[in-house]
Amino acid sequence: MSEQNMLHFLPDKWYSVLLTAVFGVLAYLAISWIRAGEERQTGKNGQKPSVGEIVREDYNHIVGEIKKVAGKSSLGKRRARRGSSSNVVNTGNDKERPTLKRQQSSSGMQMKLSPVDSYDAASSSDGEEVQSAIRRSPSMRSFFSQNVSDYVTPVSSDSLSPFPTEYDATNEKEMKFLTLSSLDTRGDPQYEDVFNHLKLSFPPFIVTFFAPITWIFDHRPLCWVRSFVKDLILATRVSVVLRPIASNEEVLRNPHIAKEIDRLSSPDTPNAEPRESVLKRARKIIDRMATRQRDWVLRIFYILLSFLFRALFRSVHIDRNGLTKFHEKWEKLEKGVGVMFLPTHKSHIDYLVLSYVSAIYDLPLPVIAAGDNLNFPIIGALFQHSGAFFMRRSLGDDTLYRAILEGYLEEVLKSGSTLEFFIEGGRSRDGTILPPKYGLLNVVLDAVKAGRLKDVCIVPISVDYEHCPDIGSYVKYMMGGKKKKESLMGLLKNAHSILSMSCGDAFVTLGSPLSLQELLKRMEQEDATLDVRHEVKYVGAHVCRAMRNNSVMTTSCLASAALMEFPAGEWVSEAEVAVCIDHIRSWLHAVGAFEGYSSWSLSILHQFMRSFPELVECQDKKVRAKTGAKERIELFYCRNQCIHYFLADAVVLHVFAVLREQAPTRTVSLVDLVPVVDLACRIISTHIPFNHVQSAPAIEALVERGLLVVNDDMVSLGQCEQAYLHFCMSLVAPLIDNVWVVSDVIQNLGPDAAQHEVDLNVLIVKCMEMIHALEKEGKMYYTFVENTQMVRNNIEGLVSACVLKKRKEGSAYLISLEESYNETAKLMALHESLGSLRKDMNKVRLTEEESSEVAVTDDVIGLMMDVKK
Repeated sequence: MSEQNMLHFLPDKWYSVLLTAVFGVLAYLAISWIRAGEERQTGKNGQKPSVGEIVREDYNHIVGEIKKVAGKSSLGKRRARRGSSSNVVNTGNDKERPTLKRQQSSSGMQMKLSPVDSYDAASSSDGEEVQSAIRRSPSMRSFFSQNVSDYVTPVSSDSLSPFPTEYDATNEKEMKFLTLSSLDTRGDPQYEDVFNHLKLSFPPFIVTFFAPITWIFDHRPLCWVRSFVKDLILATRVSVVLRPIASNEEVLRNPHIAKEIDRLSSPDTPNAEPRESVLKRARKIIDRMATRQRDWVLRIFYILLSFLFRALFRSVHIDRNGLTKFHEKWEKLEKGVGVMFLPTHKSHIDYLVLSYVSAIYDLPLPVIAAGDNLNFPIIGALFQHSGAFFMRRSLGDDTLYRAILEGYLEEVLKSGSTLEFFIEGGRSRDGTILPPKYGLLNVVLDAVKAGRLKDVCIVPISVDYEHCPDIGSYVKYMMGGKKKKESLMGLLKNAHSILSMSCGDAFVTLGSPLSLQELLKRMEQEDATLDVRHEVKYVGAHVCRAMRNNSVMTTSCLASAALMEFPAGEWVSEAEVAVCIDHIRSWLHAVGAFEGYSSWSLSILHQFMRSFPELVECQDKKVRAKTGAKERIELFYCRNQCIHYFLADAVVLHVFAVLREQAPTRTVSLVDLVPVVDLACRIISTHIPFNHVQSAPAIEALVERGLLVVNDDMVSLGQCEQAYLHFCMSLVAPLIDNVWVVSDVIQNLGPDAAQHEVDLNVLIVKCMEMIHALEKEGKMYYTFVENTQMVRNNIEGLVSACVLKKRKEGSAYLISLEESYNETAKLMALHESLGSLRKDMNKVRLTEEESSEVAVTDDVIGLMMDVKK
């Protein structure tokens, strides 16, 4: 064997190893010390019973049921055994996974258990998730009806009617077009664990010689040394794909920037500056803005991220099919065609996760747009040398800065590099996708239309967390706290709490790549009458919809949605919650949603209990969600990840159910139903951008599916499960509760008020004060509606419904009443109408149905046998 082959495992970048050894060891020791302290604390507090212990406790009961079944002759045919299905690619050690042996029951038949018994049985040993054998393949069909019809026509209302009679026709046409022009942006994700992707390979004689030594480092307390050395070597092997970007001086020679410099220094321009002064200012701007990617810094950054993510996450899953599609598209791109990564923005570490994944999977490392609020000492320099460029959040009237930013983006994309920015503008603080900010997208769109860029490949990306690292700050914000400015001291103060968190799993899902040129052509074909200014909205709508449709339903989302179905503070059995989780999963699968991995529903609940001990209490196989406002808001945040799938159904069914309770015949006329649904749709749709719910198609879709029945213009409940009706109402009821308070507060802007216009932030504060006062009086049904983000969304909803109007003055937004609502009687009618839609779902007990029995097949019986052995 040649010397070159013998030493191929040694790193080439020795300086990277040296610097990483200095900074990496310190970071790793700090993280290990924090994690060790957390483990010691967990040991003192005691551990919850594992799922395997529950299985062993119920084993005797299962065997008894099998013997009872064996004595009966009227049993159904034996169900064919189905294999386990999962979206997770098995990249770990198979020996560590519990096996499912096909054990023959004493009767050779299947048996039926009640939902409670079946979910006590369906568990795995040692708390590990079993790959469910009953997983249904997700359907890819669209949930919302694409056929907008004139099924019903709202009747005109009188002058005192609370329902708006006029809407913005331009906005109505635009939203209708965006709703109908949906591209198929969903993928078919197959996830694999990033931590297990890279494998070290050494020559056989090296492996044999060092086997005794490596065995020592495989066990505590020296196992951290093995992990550190492994990450150190892998840091030198990762593929750092960098595309050379134009230098700062070359950027300033961009025609767009040069033209602006000439204009500002021209004698014909008012307040003209000397050319040297303009150039000096331009160089200062580009030096502060531009990235300075360095290979050795990126490799050090990789090793630090390895430490950080191993501490934060149990695993990081990447969509393998999405990667394959992107690589195929990337290899076919012409020279000069750039790539844009547009990920969801749920945490400050989103861009770190994407950079880490890009380095491991040979993706081009992105040039990341970051707000200049993150450009503080030390950390700002690290970000800038690892791929970030800083920009102001508000450009104001600085035309030179705007020209430099536009020219810099063009040069980045011309070089074939990957540009990454968050189209939402800021982090989502309520678990949903925020309305897009069109600034950077508009810059790129103008460059493509003007021919300065050939084309741009857009890749929508969804980054999801089982436990969002920033959720603590979001809860404080939604409870009325002020956002703190980012600083180095603030980062150091929060470092301990962040590193001591256990965030579970993270999922990165890549949507289908979209060509910007093809999107523009598609828009012209679908509706050439739309104004040119709507092009950027059209592109933004598709990107947001793609990010939302490719999001993963995590265990925290499923468990939170199930727990919020039960009255706050009430003890319920774990099996009841598991049955509810199973219902929600079946509804999500039916509308095309997918989970990151398959598991028994009881295992999902137990995993949630381990990850969120501050949100739930457990005792004697019973569980209840805590009733504090902070805890309920956190559950609300987790549940919101799935609300967009059910919004259309939820609005219509909630309004129908409330009106049906008030009707003596248990039926509702279309004349009464449609105006209320129309108002509710316009208000609540603002909570989910580009999920515009229209009353006629929403009602029609429910009728087509048999959930509602229409006879002679009278609507009655069809074949709708009570569990589904309860679930939909529980999604909408808190939003109605909140907007009811907002409608009360805006009466202070009426004709008899001293002030007819108020700052948006002041209005939000007044609404929060009103909610707090009503909650003390016991008049609020839900504690988590004391939520600034919910109030803000409902104010926007009333603007959309033409009840309020909004105008911008400087950096502030001022809110006032529309002329048609500048009447006290009409405001009172609106408030009373919204009040009639309120519903306390805590008093509506979720009942079990006989049809929810679950068949236990040989797989489950075999699992019981394995646990016993």
